[in-house]
Order: sequence, then C-alpha cells, then structure tokens
Amino acid sequence: MIAYAKRKGLTDVVLNSNANLLDESAAKGLINSGLDALYVGIDAFTPHTYSKLRVGGNFEKTVQNVI
Repeated sequence: MIAYAKRKGLTDVVLNSNANLLDESAAKGLINSGLDALYVGIDAFTPHTYSKLRVGGNFEKTVQNVI
C-alpha cells in the first residue's frame, strides 16, 4: 500500500504504529517501500503501566522493536 501510494505520486507517506508487531523484517520492508516517516507511540513509560494500557502487549519487546 505504501509503495503503491509512492508510485502514484504521494510525496509524504506517513505511518503511525504502536510497534507491537514491528521486527527487523517489517522495518526493512517499510524502509524499502518508500515510507517517509514512521511515528511510534509507546503507551507508557513503565512495563507495569504499559500492561494496563496495552492488554496483551509486551513493553520490553515493543521497546526492542523500536531500537
């Protein structure tokens, strides 16, 4: 979808993500697709608060996905 948008001439293609499913392969795919910006929202500062806000999410894994 991102590559399609870029091919059609969109000049500022942006994605917002919570990065739960982001891994190295997905990140490379986003880069190769021509994505202009990726905004990541991590829902909390601590694992405890994160687990309350993002039920089923894994704070440490999400932080590592971003790194």
